[in-house]
Amino acid sequence: MNIKRKGLKLAFTDSILTTHPNATELELDSLYLDHVKLEQEKIAKSKSSTKIDSADIPVTSIGGIFIPIFKEDLPFIAPQIAYSNIQAQYLGNKDWYDPESLKKNKNYINGSLYITIF
Repeated sequence: MNIKRKGLKLAFTDSILTTHPNATELELDSLYLDHVKLEQEKIAKSKSSTKIDSADIPVTSIGGIFIPIFKEDLPFIAPQIAYSNIQAQYLGNKDWYDPESLKKNKNYINGSLYITIF
């Protein structure tokens, strides 16, 4: 979720920089904090019974994420990849090459790339 938070902030920063290219990092941080506070206030004031789940908000500002894990960890990490809703290219190491685990988790990691050397 930390990567997701960074991605959301990056998207906000990019959108501000398109209209204010000379904004400083301090100004961008301040604007982002104000934005987050406003969004939290909107949610708090809303009388709606609709709950907002952060997994419903896609992050598109990250190009790729390298996840070097052991093959035993893939069944635990794959669902988190889908849950985070980070629309990036996922990259794995050679331990991702476990046909059984890949088959079981194909709904979560379809389109991921991993490198193997034989």
